[in-house]
Amino acid sequence: MRAALLAPLLISLWGCKLVDQRTFNPHAGTPPVAPKPPVPAAQPDRALAGLAPLVTIRLGQDTGYDQAVARATSAVLARKRDAQFTVLTAVPPGPAEARTVADAVPTAAHAASIIERRGVLPGRVRLEARAEPNLATSELRIYVQ
Repeated sequence: MRAALLAPLLISLWGCKLVDQRTFNPHAGTPPVAPKPPVPAAQPDRALAGLAPLVTIRLGQDTGYDQAVARATSAVLARKRDAQFTVLTAVPPGPAEARTVADAVPTAAHAASIIERRGVLPGRVRLEARAEPNLATSELRIYVQ
């Protein structure tokens, strides 16, 4: 008689899932995922090492730099049509470094647009920003490679 009563009970429990930690947390028992390493800080461009800038603009002081950038770009393109330009924003290190770079972005973008209007393809104009020790005021430098 007991077997007759237990058989339907066992058959009804056949497809049931046991209650364990995964019932309440589907990720229980899975191994943890290691966090990704942080992105390394940008290193100074080795291609610019030892190069003198074509144009240096002191931000906040020089206002009429459009003509100087346009003339310098035209002179470079007359000698080398496939020249590549780097517009570098150099700021003094310190607590206001990020804000200073953010303030200089429109100036750097404007200088890049002047270069592009002279016939340089956008892929040949690169924008960079970095903090440089021993720098008193922010500068915008244009390099040619």
